[in-house]
Amino acid sequence: MTYSEASRYSKLFEALSNPYILQIFSYLDENEGPISSQTLAEEIDMTVSKVEMFCKEMEDLSLVSSEQGEEFASYEIYNSDETDIVSEILEHI
Repeated sequence: MTYSEASRYSKLFEALSNPYILQIFSYLDENEGPISSQTLAEEIDMTVSKVEMFCKEMEDLSLVSSEQGEEFASYEIYNSDETDIVSEILEHI
């Protein structure tokens, strides 16, 4: 493993150690299609701005993709090997 790969995985594991990020990822993983930041905020009981902050962090790590709506951004799981592995781990917890 290169240093660059190790650094990327370290950032991924660090992000996944945040309980809010895990909640958001899990909710997106269990529900199909793009979900608005407003819906995520209501379901997870946090502000829209915090949801968007955490989703931006996940987007930077290629865990989610986003689409800007008129009022709120919408997010969905980004299809990749990393997200498949995280999803599989969450199924066993």
